[in-house]
Amino acid sequence: MKKLLQNINLSKETFSQVIKASGQYQRKLKLTFIYNFISALLLAILLTSLYPVFDAIQWLDYKNLVEYLVMTLILGILSLVFRFLSLNYDMDGYSVKAGTDLRLELGDHLRKIPLEKLHQRRSGELNAIFLGNVEEAISYTSTITSLIIFSVTVPVVVTIVMFFIDWRLGLMLLAIFPFSFGLYIWRRPAFNRGFTYLANAVQKMNAELVELIQGISIIKSTNTISNNLNQYQKLCEQVNKIQCMGQKKGGKPNLIIALTIELGLYLAIVLGSVWVVTGSLGATVVATMMVIFVRFNEMFSNLVLYVAVMEVLGVGYKNITDLLNIEKQKVSSGIIKIPENYTITYEHVSFYYENNDSIILNDISLEFQDRSMTAIVGGSGCGKSTLIRLLMRFSDIQKGSIKIGNVDIREMPIEYLMSLITVVFQDVYLFNDTIYNNIRMGRSDATEEEIYQVAKLAQCHSFITRLPDGYDTIVSDNGNNFSGGEKQRISIARALLKNSPIVVLDEPTASLDVENELAVQSAVTELVKNKTVIVISHRLTTISGADNIIVLDNGTVLESGKHDHLLSHSKTYANFWNLQQSIDKIQLIN
Repeated sequence: MKKLLQNINLSKETFSQVIKASGQYQRKLKLTFIYNFISALLLAILLTSLYPVFDAIQWLDYKNLVEYLVMTLILGILSLVFRFLSLNYDMDGYSVKAGTDLRLELGDHLRKIPLEKLHQRRSGELNAIFLGNVEEAISYTSTITSLIIFSVTVPVVVTIVMFFIDWRLGLMLLAIFPFSFGLYIWRRPAFNRGFTYLANAVQKMNAELVELIQGISIIKSTNTISNNLNQYQKLCEQVNKIQCMGQKKGGKPNLIIALTIELGLYLAIVLGSVWVVTGSLGATVVATMMVIFVRFNEMFSNLVLYVAVMEVLGVGYKNITDLLNIEKQKVSSGIIKIPENYTITYEHVSFYYENNDSIILNDISLEFQDRSMTAIVGGSGCGKSTLIRLLMRFSDIQKGSIKIGNVDIREMPIEYLMSLITVVFQDVYLFNDTIYNNIRMGRSDATEEEIYQVAKLAQCHSFITRLPDGYDTIVSDNGNNFSGGEKQRISIARALLKNSPIVVLDEPTASLDVENELAVQSAVTELVKNKTVIVISHRLTTISGADNIIVLDNGTVLESGKHDHLLSHSKTYANFWNLQQSIDKIQLIN
C-alpha cells in the first residue's frame, strides 16, 4: 500500500510539472487533456455500443440496427472532433510558445543567481537543459500524457460497461488491472534508477561534447585531443552499457506485463466461448468482447511503455526544477540609494566559497578613493580577482560590508550597481554580431556618432574602417578574425561608451605585443579620466604611478601606499619589483 501511494504521488507530481511547464498556457494544455478524455470516453462508449449492433444483426432487427449504426457513427465523429480539438495546443503553436517562455524564464533566472552558483555547473550541462530537457518537457510530455489518458480511460470505461453486459467478463477484465499494476510497481524502483543513470550519463556525454567543441583549438594546440576523445568515448560507452543493461533487465518485466494482459484477455475469450456453448452467455457478447479486447490489449499494453517514457522525461523536469530552485541573489527593492561619491570601501570583509573551508579573504579593510587610481598587486591566489568579483556581486560576502559612497552594494539593485562599474578584462569576449553592435552593448541608445567617437578614442576606428564591411563586419567565433590588441581596443570602446564612474582594469595589456600595448594604453588613458580606477596587474611598471598600491598576500592586506613608499617599507613589494626588473632585463637581452 505504501508503494502504491508513493507511485500515485510521483505520478501526480509529474503531471503537476507537465502543467506548470506550460506557463501562461496552462489553461490551453488542460483543455487539451479534457478534450482527450472526452474523445477517449466517446471511443469507449462506441466500442461497447457494438454489443446492441451485433445483437440486432443476430436477430435481423433492421430498424434497431440502423438506429444503433447511426449512434455509433455519431459517437465516432464526436470522438474524432474532440481528438482534433485536442491537437490545437500543438497546431496553434502554444507548445512552441511555452517552450520559448520556459527558456526565457530559465535565462532570466540565470541572470539573477550568483555567478558562483552558475560556475559550479558545466556549460555543457546547461546547454543540455536549455536544448534537450526543455524540448522534452514541452514537446513530448503533452503528447505522452494525452496517450496515457487514452490508454487509461478506454480500458477503465470498457471494464465498467462490461459489468453491465456480463458481470463475469467484467470481473475478469477488472482482475487484469491490479495484477499488471502490481508488476509495474514492483519493477518501478529499478526503472527509475535505470532512467536516472541513463539521463545523467547522456547529460555528461552531451556536456563533454559541447566542451570538446568549444575548446578544440586549445586541445589541438596542446596535443591532447586523443585524451579528450578518449574521455568522450568512455562516456559514450557508459551510455551504451546502461542502455544495453536497461534493455536486458527492463525487457523481460515489460514482456511479462504485456503477456499477462494478453493471457488474461485470451482466458476471458476462452471462458466466454465455453459459456456460449453451455448456453449461459450470448454469442453477440463474445463477438463484442473480441472486438473490444483488441483495442483494450493495444491501449493497456502501451500504457506501460508510455509511463516508462514519462519517467525518462521526469528526469528532465528534475534538471529544470533543480536549476530554477537555485536561490536568487538577494536584491534591494524600493528607492534606489544614490552614492554621494564613488569612493569604494571594504570594511572587515571575509569571504570563502561554499563547500570550501579555506578563507579567500580574511577580515580585509581597505579603500579606493574617488577619482583616483588604486592598484592591487600580489601573487597568484592572493585574492585580487576575488575583490573585484565581490564588488560586482558575482558572489556575496559572509562577513563585513562593501560600500560605494557610503551605500552598501547589497542595498543597490543589481542593474544599478552594474551601471556604476565597467570592467576591462584581459580575456576579451566579443559576441557573434557586428563590430558596431558589439560596441553599442556599452549603451544601447547610443547614436552612430557617439559610437564612432568612442572608437576613435579607443584607437580602433582606423583599423575598423579598413575592413571591407567596416563597422558591419561580423565578429566570428569570439573574435578569432581579430588580433588580441584589436579585440581589446573594441572592448575599451564599449567601456568608453558605457561611461561608468568606476573602472576596473584586469591585466588589459598582459598578453599584447609592444605596438598593440601602446595603442591600448592610449585607449585606457582616455577611459580612466576622472574615474575611480582599480587596476589589477602583475607588471608593476604599469602601476608605479598609481595614487595608491595595495599589496595582498593570502587574503590579507600586507601594506599599502605609493610606489616609492612601498619600495622602502614593504619587503614583499620590493621583492616583486626586483624580480620583475630582473625578468625585464633578461627579456631585453634576448
